[in-house]
Amino acid sequence: MEKDSNGHWFCGDACEGIFSKLHDMLGNPIIVGHGNLTWTLLKSNNDDNGGISEMESKLNVALGVMHECFEPIVDTLHGKDIAADVMFSREYWLQRLNFKGFYTVILERNDEVISVANTRIYGQKVAEVPLIATRERFRKRGMCQVLMKQLEKLLVELGVERLVLPASPHVIETWTNSFGFAKMTESEQYECLRYALVNFPDTTLCHKSLKQPLMLLEA
Repeated sequence: MEKDSNGHWFCGDACEGIFSKLHDMLGNPIIVGHGNLTWTLLKSNNDDNGGISEMESKLNVALGVMHECFEPIVDTLHGKDIAADVMFSREYWLQRLNFKGFYTVILERNDEVISVANTRIYGQKVAEVPLIATRERFRKRGMCQVLMKQLEKLLVELGVERLVLPASPHVIETWTNSFGFAKMTESEQYECLRYALVNFPDTTLCHKSLKQPLMLLEA
């Protein structure tokens, strides 16, 4: 482990490079094609004791989209709102409830949040997307695909090799047929045990290799 001048610890130069790239992107909208679409990378600053920043406000809106799309995901033992803890990258001593390191990606049109995804990156080996949601009135318009395409392009630029997500039974075919994911085998899941991946009851872990030419992701 190495420590930078700001007190952050990294396992090596690659991880430090990923952190620096993501930090530079925070809060800066990026234009996506046409139709006034932009996507933005957000992350809660849990050390900020001041007022609510614009980024925190956006995260609250993004959390509202998650709550609009999903039944409350509550840890029965500790009563914690998993979606909120992931959204605000909250740290906890219990590994399965430690969501430190999560970023949020939002897709907007004219400052209205359309789609939201949470991601956490484990160096260049694995990234996860445990939660992704689209406002009901924007569904079946390809908005989720636009958001995932931008996220995957970013991960490829960072050198990440694999993207993992938990899929509920009614959307597994969508992820495998439309987004290029595949169900993980037991041996593949075993390889990922070193990472504290977020999983939910009655879901199936799926993954996608990102070790492919960038032009394929843009097709």
